[in-house]
Amino acid sequence: MTRRNKHRGIRATGVLAVLIGGLITAISLTGGTASWQSWIAGSGKPEGQHSEAPVSESATVARFIDGDTIDVQLPNTQGTARVRLIGIDTPELGHGTGPNECFADDARLILETLLPVGTEVALSTDPTQLQEDTYGRLLRHVTDQATGTNVTLALLEVGAGLEYTYNQPYTGQAEYRAAESAARNHALGYWGACL
Repeated sequence: MTRRNKHRGIRATGVLAVLIGGLITAISLTGGTASWQSWIAGSGKPEGQHSEAPVSESATVARFIDGDTIDVQLPNTQGTARVRLIGIDTPELGHGTGPNECFADDARLILETLLPVGTEVALSTDPTQLQEDTYGRLLRHVTDQATGTNVTLALLEVGAGLEYTYNQPYTGQAEYRAAESAARNHALGYWGACL
């Protein structure tokens, strides 16, 4: 997590249930639309470079790494690809190398609830961002194909993480920042459990 919080182990009873209920309500009220659904394919840029136009491809959720990173199965490929969601940074899981940050388990559980294994998603590039990060993860906006839910926006709305901008603004940044601000102002998720 970019902005680290040294407070650990603080848990509020029922916080996760309230967050998931609020998430479902927010998605229902907004219709779960995503601004990049109308993007069309066509980049042709080598990996590691910016796209000139957004590209969207289908994938199936295979595994959860933490609250902002998933493994997906791409069509007609063997193995999985690791995807880092653009625009969010969730608390880090220790993965055996150290303690989990406050709310890390909750953020991952919220993501798993939004996108259960087997969910079909659309992975969309962002013309302002690199194709991959320094760890070789694909950088993508992720949308649930069945519901149209913008996953990063839904996570930010319930306080599962912080808005994160790497290097330069990305598509949807203002909306993501507004969602983080609202969650912070209402002490949702990380903002209520860890600060």
